[in-house]
Amino acid sequence: MTFKHKLSKRLAMLRGVARGCALLAMACITPPGDRLGGPNGSIARVVIIPDSVVAQPHQEVEFMAVGLTAGGDTANVAVRWKVTDGTITEVGLRAGRAYGRYKANKPGKHHVEVTDSGGRVDTGTVDVPVPVSSVSVSPGATNLTVGQTTQLTAALRDSAGDALSGRMVTWSSANAGVATVNGAGLVTATGAGSSTITATSEGKSGTSSVTVTLAPVASVSVSPSAPTVGRGQTVQLTVTLRDAAGNVLSGRTVTWATSAGGIASVSASGLVTGVAGGTATITASSEGRDGTASVTVTEPVATVTVTPATASVQAGSTVQLTATPRDTNGNTLSGRTITWSSSNTTMATVSAGGVVTARTAGSATITATSEGRSGTSAITVTPAPVASVTVSPATTSVAPGGTVQLSATPRDANGNALTGRVVSWASGAPGIATVSASGLVTGVAAGSAVISATSEGVTGTATVSVASAGGSYREPPGLTRVSDRVFDAKVEDGWTDAGYSGFSIVTDPSAPRSPSSVGQARYPAGYASGSAPMHTEKRFGGGRRVYIRFWVKFSSNWDGNDSYINKILYAWIAAGPRIYLQAAGSGGSPLYARVNTQGPGADYTLGGSVAEIVRGRWHLFEVLLTANSAGGVDSKIQGWLDGVEFVNFTGTASSPLVMWQSGESSTWEAVAWTPVYGGGGAAVPAEQFQWIDHIYVSTGN
Repeated sequence: MTFKHKLSKRLAMLRGVARGCALLAMACITPPGDRLGGPNGSIARVVIIPDSVVAQPHQEVEFMAVGLTAGGDTANVAVRWKVTDGTITEVGLRAGRAYGRYKANKPGKHHVEVTDSGGRVDTGTVDVPVPVSSVSVSPGATNLTVGQTTQLTAALRDSAGDALSGRMVTWSSANAGVATVNGAGLVTATGAGSSTITATSEGKSGTSSVTVTLAPVASVSVSPSAPTVGRGQTVQLTVTLRDAAGNVLSGRTVTWATSAGGIASVSASGLVTGVAGGTATITASSEGRDGTASVTVTEPVATVTVTPATASVQAGSTVQLTATPRDTNGNTLSGRTITWSSSNTTMATVSAGGVVTARTAGSATITATSEGRSGTSAITVTPAPVASVTVSPATTSVAPGGTVQLSATPRDANGNALTGRVVSWASGAPGIATVSASGLVTGVAAGSAVISATSEGVTGTATVSVASAGGSYREPPGLTRVSDRVFDAKVEDGWTDAGYSGFSIVTDPSAPRSPSSVGQARYPAGYASGSAPMHTEKRFGGGRRVYIRFWVKFSSNWDGNDSYINKILYAWIAAGPRIYLQAAGSGGSPLYARVNTQGPGADYTLGGSVAEIVRGRWHLFEVLLTANSAGGVDSKIQGWLDGVEFVNFTGTASSPLVMWQSGESSTWEAVAWTPVYGGGGAAVPAEQFQWIDHIYVSTGN
């Protein structure tokens, strides 16, 4: 290590310790041991530590003198002390170092000099600043409102009045509840009152007085601004005070007053009491500012009148009621809440607007209530008059001696069915059909009769066709009966039975000819399409014309075949079946009576959608089939359902109906009940039935 480097390092260490001692003055104690010292040797240089220091007047500062050898090590040294101002007291040697204690007498820059026995000299500097003599705070007095701030400034001067800078100043408030001050002299007003703000530096102080007042009231608002209160009732008003900046103010005195004590009074807390009907202005005042509310005092409801007081209303109709509240003087009161109620909602209901709806014959009391007072109206509900009568079925047929049940439904003007009404029945042709008091029609003789059902002077009708037991008025003269099957047995009147399990004889009380026995064809669930569950036929030596009549019924769940074909009877010539009668329709869609031709020429489906076969109801089915004359194309098909013609078609050269092969017979020779379920498509989804009551057949040329 070089001499200069070693010397500078040693000086830095010495000055670090000595500077701390100088600042602590008399409190500094040299650590035991010679941590900075080196071996004794000849001194090459003497050093004073610290070399500069700042001190206050009369403050003591300790200096240290150290001898250094040429190698940079410390050595024992003896010195003399000398100062340019003030005094220095030699403390003595400690661990080979010399110490002196200096005290300044006056401000200024002073020197402390040390000289060793060899005449080597070093000098330290003591800077003694001018002391603060006075502190003044500006502004000296300040007026603030709560929440405001102001900046104070402290001016420091020496005894000559010169301004001093760079000195530490502390701030304090005598009453922090009124005003606080931060370290920079910023004052914040916190509450009404006064406080003294003090600035202190080097034991000298200056003050400023602060007076804090509340922010003045700039506006007053009252809520609610326009309340309504009943006579004798109360409403609480509230007031909000604000300063010019819109800040809400609290803790202020508010006084209340009314413009009309005979209408409304107000307490010191803003509670308004209604005295009499009218309007009063309530004023809230604070610090010369006012806010108002307009109070309307209403009279209480003394009575409620409902008009009309009584009303008779037909069931299903409505009537408007009006409720009028009045005060004790009988004056009408407006704007009051009305609630409505009915004593018997089964008879009549009432809406929130007083509209009464009559429901069922009887009586009900309708009540209107307002402010605990009520009025009533007595409502009498009368039955709705009969506006129409519907008879069903509207058309039907029955055999002489047979019966069919009709039903009558009275309805009001809105089409609603009415119950409990008296219905009287009558027949327009008792010689053809009679009707009982319950609507049961009995066939008397062939023909047509209009059956009437009357209720409260309103009449509905149905047409009943009666066919003769031995034939029909649709049967032309000149034909000979070949069969009149009554279904007392599977084999009867020349009819054969193929022995299929789907054929049986059952009883049906609703059957038009013989309720004790009808033929039944049963289709079990899953029954395949394109086949028949039974076959029974009648063969005869017939003529060119054949008349067939029977009653048929399909079960109410009948699911029509996908092909729209639901066969009933066949009519045969010698070569085979040429005509079949059917109910056309698929699924649950309507079924229609139709006549179909098949082979050997073109096939025709005749009848369209004219005559509906209603499921679950008996229908009279009649056909008259006329075959071609020898070598001609003049065949003809006529059909009626319940007496209503649904087909009348005559073949032509361009549209022949029944065409025979050369040499075939042109006469009808057989009728068969072979109820084939369609010609394809899905199987029967659920068990269903087809029934026939009486089959009548006649033939001739």
